[in-house]
Amino acid sequence: MELREMLRGTNTSIKTQGVNKNNWVFGSAPTVDINAAASFDGEMSATLAVNYVTTTGDDSQIGRVIVGQIHANDDEPIRLYYRKLKDNALGGIYFAHEPMDGFGSEHGTI
Repeated sequence: MELREMLRGTNTSIKTQGVNKNNWVFGSAPTVDINAAASFDGEMSATLAVNYVTTTGDDSQIGRVIVGQIHANDDEPIRLYYRKLKDNALGGIYFAHEPMDGFGSEHGTI
């Protein structure tokens, strides 16, 4: 399941991807993108429950599930994860981000 704000409403002539009147951008975006977007510095909220996580597979994947993403034009620079390991009562939430080209691989922060 994906929670997504569709600012275009029922106007299907506006594409779902790219900087356009369906999507918002960060306030730090170039002025041309702010003017082309539906809005800037948007905010969404949600409540969710994770009932099950994987218990098999690669060690780095066990207990881990993506519960949120922020998409950019060509990638998803931030992913929000929930991870619960076998002996952990509650699990934890952390995000990982993709650094700019040439600055290594994904970095995670709790």
